[in-house]
Amino acid sequence: KQEVDDKKFRGDLFYRLNVIPIVIPPLRERAEDIRMLANHFLDKYNKEFGKKIKEIDADAMHVLTSYPWPGNVRELENLIERLVVLTDEKVITKEKLPPEIYKKLMDEHMKKFEMDFIKQAVQKSNLNERQLKAIELVKSQGKITKQVYIKLTNTPKTTAFRDLNSLVKLHILSQKGLGKNSWYTLSD
Repeated sequence: KQEVDDKKFRGDLFYRLNVIPIVIPPLRERAEDIRMLANHFLDKYNKEFGKKIKEIDADAMHVLTSYPWPGNVRELENLIERLVVLTDEKVITKEKLPPEIYKKLMDEHMKKFEMDFIKQAVQKSNLNERQLKAIELVKSQGKITKQVYIKLTNTPKTTAFRDLNSLVKLHILSQKGLGKNSWYTLSD
C-alpha cells in the first residue's frame, strides 16, 4: 500500500492482487517453524540429490533457531540445500554450518551484550535525560559531537562539556579527536 501511495507501484495492479491479504511474519519471528522447515528441506534435498542424511543434530538446530534469517525462508532453504550437497555424513553437525551464520550470531550477541552493559552503567550512574538522549543518538548514528549535543539537549557549552566528560569517565563514551573537532563514540 505504501508503494502505491509513493507512486512506486501501480494502484490498479495492487488492488487486483490484494483480494485477500495474507500477512506472514518474517522467519526470525517464527523460530518455532525453523525445525519443521529445516527438516522439510532436508527431506526434499535428500530425495533430489539421492542422499541419506538422517538429521540435523541438536547443536546445529540450536544455531539455526538462534540465527535471525535476514533472507527469510529462502535463505534457510538455500543453506539446507548446500549442506545436503556438501555433507557425506549421516548427520549434519554444527561444524558443517558456514562461518557467516556464526558471524551474524556473534554480531547479534555482541549488540545485546553492549546494550546490557550500557543499561547497567546507566542504572548505576544516575545519568540525566540529556545524557540518555546522547547515548541513544550515538547508538543509532555511531557518534556525537559537542555541537550536536548542545543542539540536541538545548544546554550551554559548559553543561555539555560536563555531561560528555562524565560519560567518558564512566567508560560509556570515548572521546576521539581534540578541541572543536572532537567527537564521541561508544566505548570499546
